[in-house]
Amino acid sequence: MHNYVALTNSNMRTGSQNKYMQHDLNSKLKLLGITKLERELGFRKRRTGKIRLQALVESFYKSCFRSKFSLSSWAFQLSAQEGLCISKQAVFYRVNSSLTKLLERLLNNALVAQIKPSQTSQNSRFKNVYIQDGMAIKLPDNLSTKYKGNYSRGKIKAVAKLQVIYNASKRNFKSILLTPFTRNDQTASSDILPLLKKGDLVIRDMGYFVMPTFRQIVQRKADFISRYKKDVAIIDLKSKQAVSIIQLLRGKTVLKRKVILGAKEQLECTLIAVKVAPCLAEARRRKAMKDRDKRLRYTQDKKILLGWDIYLSSSHDLEVKDVQDYYAARWQIEIIFKSWKSGLSLEKSIPGQLNYDHLAVTVIYLHLLLIVLMITPIYNTLKSLIRRPEDRVSLLKSVKIILMMIINNRIQFDLNVASKLANFTLYEVRNRDTMADKLRILA
Repeated sequence: MHNYVALTNSNMRTGSQNKYMQHDLNSKLKLLGITKLERELGFRKRRTGKIRLQALVESFYKSCFRSKFSLSSWAFQLSAQEGLCISKQAVFYRVNSSLTKLLERLLNNALVAQIKPSQTSQNSRFKNVYIQDGMAIKLPDNLSTKYKGNYSRGKIKAVAKLQVIYNASKRNFKSILLTPFTRNDQTASSDILPLLKKGDLVIRDMGYFVMPTFRQIVQRKADFISRYKKDVAIIDLKSKQAVSIIQLLRGKTVLKRKVILGAKEQLECTLIAVKVAPCLAEARRRKAMKDRDKRLRYTQDKKILLGWDIYLSSSHDLEVKDVQDYYAARWQIEIIFKSWKSGLSLEKSIPGQLNYDHLAVTVIYLHLLLIVLMITPIYNTLKSLIRRPEDRVSLLKSVKIILMMIINNRIQFDLNVASKLANFTLYEVRNRDTMADKLRILA
């Protein structure tokens, strides 16, 4: 095996970063305030309680990844770990609303620790900068009554929607909510309203595009930045006549203009448009052409609009660069969601036998917590140790090794361990061309 990993003084972490990486899972939970939270939320009312929360969490991971998950396997692993006889009924009684609230707070604290402070939000003219986003999570079909999703082949699927509201100025999550998929982003659009005060800013994508909510944001003397939603009417401020977005963009690379938004629910706002690089525009168009949703027709107008980043804001004072920077802060949440769904196969790792609501929420939160606390930082550390630019760390291989460490009681992780593991997480080097390489040559 080639020695692709170089541990030198230049890439060794020092200070608090290196110290943090040396903590094991339990130590990280303590850093998140797990002891204080379990007393504050009434999870642990007696000091002499049989089941310690940290043991409950750690035994869950071992039972979940070692064999097929069930309450019995969880109780067995917990009993072996603690040297006690703990029944599955005892574990069942612990899986309640207090536990889900506690895990929600822990996940909140863990996410805040992972998200880097945005320079734009730190130096913001707004009192609070709120980012609202959501992610769909597929669940076992037997939870379709509680988490109603889409229909597939005449059968209703179980899908949950994780909705979050993050305050980028204060660096905390104001809300982490697990709801049925049928409660879509447009329905959740108004969730932000009770939080808003004068001088706040709301940043969201076009999934939350609801005109009455925009108006209520403005009525609270707050502002919003949103992506423009195609087919929403744009009315010229002077002539009061509808104008085409294509017509406004023609011959320009940057556009900033006050307009009236909407034919019925009219609202004065600023339209900001920036033409993207040709390579990005072409990548968007290729993706749009492959979309299997026949409702999303690939028209000539859509082809043109895919070459632009188009925003709407109720604040008329923001410059084009300001709007771009504020909206870019939203990508920190988006990147976390994407890594959870695609790279880490979150949906595939959720057990199939979940017929109890609190258990379903507990399992989802515990998976997300493990990803934030252990998998993401370890994966990022492994990537930082790779010397040659042509070498890439496989996320799938990294996750398998991390889970093996958990199963075999090797939860502690530091740079010395990382140096030994990094070679095993690389994509294999092929001596022959892949099919993708051959197609690239032919092209």
